Amino acid sequence: MDWNFWKNMIDATNINTIVTVISIICAIYSFRQAKSAKKYKEETRNLMHMFDLFKYSERFHSELKNFITISRGVNWNKGRNMAELFGKLSALIQDMNQILPMINNSDTVNAISQDCNVLKSMLYDEISLMITSKKIIIERFDNIDKLLSQYITKQKSLVK
Repeated sequence: MDWNFWKNMIDATNINTIVTVISIICAIYSFRQAKSAKKYKEETRNLMHMFDLFKYSERFHSELKNFITISRGVNWNKGRNMAELFGKLSALIQDMNQILPMINNSDTVNAISQDCNVLKSMLYDEISLMITSKKIIIERFDNIDKLLSQYITKQKSLVK
């Protein structure tokens, strides 16, 4: 055997080894970058959900405040367009179906869902507009408002 043959063989083997090691390093780097991009995408999606939740929560709080203001007094329902008022409240409850999937806390989702179900049955059916019904409506809306606010506050502290 010729010395040049072995020298060429060693050089080719070394070059193949070096290329293989570089390829493995590049693959590991690409995997880490992909994992980092996935994490960044998830964080961005969560942040966008927070904006949607915050916007809905503000709308919810505003409509609740409006209902409380309008419904003061014993004869609060006399001379008012109740279909419009309850239509706004019903729309809030219906829009909750788009918001609940954005909430990552199952206890909060369950509590809000229960309150929404009670409100749906009261607002969608023919309800008597007695003071007790108004009180239940306000309590349920207030509880949902409180749960949304607590969740958003907790999530905002995690985003920082």
